[in-house]
This record gives sequence, structure tokens and C-alpha cells, in this order.
Amino acid sequence: MKKYIKEWFGIESAAVSVSFSNILTMKIIVSLILIVLSPVSFTKEINISDTGISFVAPNEFQQLSQEAINIKWPQKNAPKWAVGNESTSTTIAYDLKQIDVSSIPLPELMVSFKTTFDRIVPGIQWKKREIIELSGKSWGYLEMTSSLIDSNIHNIMLVTSYGKEALIFNFNSTKEDFPKYELELRQSMKTIQLPNNIFEPVDTNKLVLVEENRTNIEKGGVLYNLDSYIMPFQQPYYITVKRGDNKKLSLESAEKIAVKYIKPRGCTVPLVRRPDLDKSNANHTQWLIGVSC
Repeated sequence: MKKYIKEWFGIESAAVSVSFSNILTMKIIVSLILIVLSPVSFTKEINISDTGISFVAPNEFQQLSQEAINIKWPQKNAPKWAVGNESTSTTIAYDLKQIDVSSIPLPELMVSFKTTFDRIVPGIQWKKREIIELSGKSWGYLEMTSSLIDSNIHNIMLVTSYGKEALIFNFNSTKEDFPKYELELRQSMKTIQLPNNIFEPVDTNKLVLVEENRTNIEKGGVLYNLDSYIMPFQQPYYITVKRGDNKKLSLESAEKIAVKYIKPRGCTVPLVRRPDLDKSNANHTQWLIGVSC
């Protein structure tokens, strides 16, 4: 595959031809490069949305607003979340990209990173490239400096697979700021925590499966796997809803699918939702929806 990469680093007049055999590798590298090229005590734990992922940031760092993120990373594929100092000259950006890199060996991914970064990143100087262990996972670790028109940047980047997504952290600082924040950034990196049960199914051990209700439902081109459970001699139905592609599922979507599914199969009286019974696995790929009917 050949793709001309334009407007990276603010260079619109140049086109760089990059060839890759794996489109997934290309997509994740693009996302990483766009994050790279942007110019205390530890008491502040950052929880990343509803993912169960957390880390501890330098105390003075604040959550960046969407406006601040758009200014610092004006390109497409900007990170979804970031924290930083008041001037945003030093930041920690983090994101879950909907790109499945789980089937790509990390050593192979690291080679692709180096090849692409060497071609594209202005004035790149590699400090370290290695595979590290962090929170029970193997991560690609890339540390480098680069030279932009108006500043020099020091980056420490981490990438790993997270289910069917790519989890990316970027510790980014101007060369002038880096000595001030280096120790805190490296300590922050070590605090990254991933949930142990990110893909464990919802616990149904104490429930009884209604085998005849097991089915798959297609909605909007997506296949959903559904099961219903009961507690003997009790009224509520417990309905598990899971996307066939293992992607995240919102509670609202799971509820609509579960209610439509159970009405013709088990309801003899008007359905009443039991949100007190709802729960999901850690990464929200599966929901258990409670109803009485």
C-alpha cells in the first residue's frame, strides 16, 4: 500500500511516499506521529473515562479542555484526552484508538515505527527504543527528540494493544522544560494501571441460563449475542448483551436491544426496567440488563 502523507509537521509543500504491507500498522503510526509533533508531588490520579485505566499525573497538571487540545494538536487524530502544565508546553496525552494491533508482534511494530519516524519526523534523534513490561502488559517504548520550526521536542511514547484497540500514552515536553519535569514524567509513566478483568464476561455464576432464549440479533450491520438468565423462584430477568465484534457498547444501546429481545420471549405482564440490577464488564463490551415482566 502506498500513501502520500501531507501536512504533517506543517509541511504542506512536501509529499512523502511511505509503503507498508499492513494498513493497521500504518494507521496507528499516523496517530502516534500526530501526537508526537506538538510541542512536584504526585497526588492526582487520572481515571480515563469509563475504561478502568488510570495513572497519576504531576500535581500541577490540569485536564486540557477540548479547545486547548485542538490548539496543541490541530491535525486530525488528535488525542482524546490530555493533561498538562499551565502553558501546555509539557503534557501527557492518552487515547484509545479503534485500531486492532493485537495480532501484530511488538518487535515488528517497533521496526515499523522506526522506519516511518526516520522518514518523517524532522531532526529526529532516538534516545531509546525497547519493549517494557508495565501493569502486566508488554508495551512499545519510544523515546526521541525532534526539531520543529519554532521548538525542539522531547517525547516518551508508550503503545500497547487493549482488546481490539490501541492504547497510547505520550509524555511530551519542550527541550527547555524537559529537565524540570523529567523525573515526574518518568514516575507518572510507572503509575499506569490497567484493569485485570478488561475482557472477562459479566459474572452470571449465580444465575440460571434460559437456554431456549439464546440468540443473535443483527442491528445496524452489527451482530449482538444475547442470553437471558433467571434466579429460581424470582421474577427478574437478567439479559446479557454483547457485540459480536467485541467493541464497546453503551448502556443505552444495550438496554434497547435487551428490552426488544425479551418482550416476546419471557414477558407475561408489562415490562418494568430494573436498572439496579445492571452491570457490565470492565471495558463495557458486555452488559447485563435487569428487567421484570
